[in-house]
Parts: sequence; structure tokens; C-alpha cells
Amino acid sequence: MFDVKYGLNKLPDKNKKEVQRFFLMSLTGKKAEKSPRLNVSFVLDKSGSMDGTPIESLKSGLKRSLDVFTENDRISIVLFDSMVETLLENTRLYGPDKKKVKRLINNIDAMGGTCIDEGLEIGLKEIQKVKLQDYVNWIILLTDGKNDHGSDEHALEVAKNARELGISIFTIGFGKHWSPTLLEKISDITKGEMYHVQDPKELKEIFTEKATKIRKTVAKNVEITIDLYEGVNFSEITPAYITKPQIVPLEPVLDVDQFIIEVGDIYEGKTKDILFQLFMKGNQKYLFDFKISYYDTEGQRQEMPWEKGVVPSLYEDPDKVSATIDRLSVYLQSEIVNDLLEGGAPEQALTLLQTMQLTATKLNDDELKTIIEQNVTKVQDGIELSDEDLIKTKMFTKTVIKDD
Repeated sequence: MFDVKYGLNKLPDKNKKEVQRFFLMSLTGKKAEKSPRLNVSFVLDKSGSMDGTPIESLKSGLKRSLDVFTENDRISIVLFDSMVETLLENTRLYGPDKKKVKRLINNIDAMGGTCIDEGLEIGLKEIQKVKLQDYVNWIILLTDGKNDHGSDEHALEVAKNARELGISIFTIGFGKHWSPTLLEKISDITKGEMYHVQDPKELKEIFTEKATKIRKTVAKNVEITIDLYEGVNFSEITPAYITKPQIVPLEPVLDVDQFIIEVGDIYEGKTKDILFQLFMKGNQKYLFDFKISYYDTEGQRQEMPWEKGVVPSLYEDPDKVSATIDRLSVYLQSEIVNDLLEGGAPEQALTLLQTMQLTATKLNDDELKTIIEQNVTKVQDGIELSDEDLIKTKMFTKTVIKDD
């Protein structure tokens, strides 16, 4: 179902009692034997700020995306402003029905405020109207605003409920004034992904793009179980991250004497990288045993055999691991910068931004470097970073390793 590669950033120093090392594991989806059945709920913002070109582009993009779905798939459409409306209950898309759905979409109008959490809750209920294990289950959430008429805490509770059911969420922020913090947390909790669309024209493609990606799912709800050898421990702080295609923090769950790490879905031809931070003895002979389990596209639970006695060997491309670590550091530093600025410590934030600037230069990432330089200049001049600045920084530090 997928290929697995792994290894350390550098070998342990046998002269030291304990060393810190990073272990990168890459999972790459093989060609799918059979296309999965999709169960997708579109949860879409139709608040007043979407009026005009944005809402027309949204309708155009939503209608276009229907062509990705077959009669074996199911979709639902939930709209929200200050209130929530179910435009289309969970249904199969038989040929003639697509025309009816497109006519429904034509009637969408923009008005009211923004209530993300209630929209998400109804979208989750629509997803659950079928036997979940028979489908690849996703919510596609789009908003152009902050959750002014709702509760962020409630939105995160809904996301946690979705994750427990094996449902992931694509979050899409449109424009310049949405909350990257909330959308990131929603996507991270569910092992989904977060995207930014700035130009209304991009709305015409974004739904088709995401539905097409979901269509290429080869393994659902992938879990890595790790049994550490004596002398090896996870770091107590930031033990693991997905680092490609986006940075997502992971919390290994201890089950008796083994750790279970949820990493989400794997797609055909795409690589998902997981970076572990380990502490080990300098003369460590074995690191851990591991196995990978997942649901296939038929809904059957599968397990790859245990890989026993993983030794402290190098990843085949050590430069990739080094770049991954540097890019992760930029992301983590960016998070600290936000906290420092919110806490009224601009001088400390500036020092950290300058460190990020040096790392971006080392990585030869001109776009990331430019954004950081702009932030440095504003902080130096005592100018508060705008919503647009924060969104750009979040997206360019989170999506630091481009998709395949």
C-alpha cells in the first residue's frame, strides 16, 4: 500500500552517555488498486463578507467539483453565516442528481455573520449518516472570517469528535481576515491540512483540487506503533511531528509499554514524513520495533509486519533530514514570536525573527526569507503585524516542504 524509508539525522556519539537525535520516517503511497468511495461534507461560509465575486466563485468552484464525484460517492453541503443551513443532506450523486444539486448551489446568497463551529457540527452529523468504514470521510471547511458568532472551543471539540471517528478536515481560509490559529488547530487535530486562498478566482479550483486528492487515498487513519528499546526515550517536549506536506505536532499515546502515533491518510504518489525526536545512549545498539496499521479503501483493518530491531543508521538522504529540522525550527520559532508579540515583548520577538531570517537564508527559501524580512522591518518600526502578515507567516512556515 505504501513504501517506508527511515533513518537518523546523524549517528550516535559512542563517547557520550546520552545523545539527542532526530529520526525521519517517510511513507509514500503506491499506485491504488481501486478508487475509494468518498463521503465528503462541504461546510461553507456564506457570510456577508463573501458577497459579490467571492460567493459567485465559490458557487462556480463547488459545481465544478461535483464532476470529481461518482455515483458511488456521497456528499453533503452545509452553509453557515450567523445561522446554519443544510443545503444538501448526505446523498449519492447519481447522474441526474448532479444537475439538481447544481441548481441548488445557484441559489446560495451571501449574508449575515460567521458561526464556524455550528456549521462544523452539522457537517459532522451529515458525514455520520453512512457506515463510515466503507468510505474515505472528509469535511472541507471554508471561511473568510473569524468565528465571531460562535465558540472556538466548541469548534475544537467538534474537531476532536471527528478525529475519534476517523474523519479528517481540510480547512481553507479565504482572503485576509480569517483566524489561522483556529483553522490550524482544527486541521491538526484531525490530521487534515490547512490552505489559504487569497484570490477569488482560486475558489474555482480549490474544491476540485481537494476532492481529487482525497480520491487518491490508498490508506486511511494510519497508525505507527513503536516499542522503544531500553536506553531510548522520546523527548518530553515536541516528541514527534508530521513535517510533510505540512507541519503538524503529534503526541504519541502510551498504550501499556508501546507508543501509538496517528498520522492520518496516505495518498497515491505522495509522501508523508514523520520526524521523531529521540534521546538514546551513545552506544545504543537498537532503537525500537515498529509496525504500521491502517484501514484500506474497502474499510478493512490491515497491519504491516513488525519491523524488529531498528538500528541507529542514517537516513539515505541526510541533507533532507537536516533541512527538515531547520524548517521545523523556523515554524516553532514563528509560534514563539507570535506569543512574544501578544505578550508585549517585541524586542525578544525581533531577536527570534532575525534568527529565523538566517535559517531561511541557509535553506535558500527566498519567499520565506522575504516574509520574515518584512516582519522584521515592521517590528523594528513598532508596527503591529496585520491579519494578512500573520496569515502569510503561518502558511509559509507551516507548509515549508512542498507537496510532491
